[in-house]
Amino acid sequence: MIAIACAAAVVLPASRVRAESPPAKFEVRPVPGSVSRGWSPPVSRFGRGHIGILIVAGTSPVRAGLGGTVTFSGSVAGIRYVTVRHSSGLVVRYGLLTDVTVVRGQSIASGAVIASGAVPSGRGERVLHLSVAFAGRNLDPASFLPAVRVHLAARMPSDLR
Repeated sequence: MIAIACAAAVVLPASRVRAESPPAKFEVRPVPGSVSRGWSPPVSRFGRGHIGILIVAGTSPVRAGLGGTVTFSGSVAGIRYVTVRHSSGLVVRYGLLTDVTVVRGQSIASGAVIASGAVPSGRGERVLHLSVAFAGRNLDPASFLPAVRVHLAARMPSDLR
């Protein structure tokens, strides 16, 4: 007896196709500061590590890096978090927030304010905890941040004294 395998191509509408790779960059930087603690993935499921990054937030509001749907808005162990799922399947978690301004189920645009700011860290500076996941895997959030624009101003010799 000979078995014949036949494969049929199934075409799904674009709205049902999940991207195979996440978007290259956020459209908006969530806060303007620099990364103060980097990503250090755990070597085992419950091993030591840091699946996010900390970004110095200053007094800036926290903005969504990409548009999407809020899937969580609330507190975990007394710490405020917002989770946003984007159409690409990318899941972004924003943590250490003050005064969250979005609710679960809300559709938000890229750059929308999701919290009025971030809480002070142990060193006194306000930091945002940012983590990113795609297809069930944690990814380095720093690789999604757009570059920080630096504007240099000419200085007069009299300013340098």
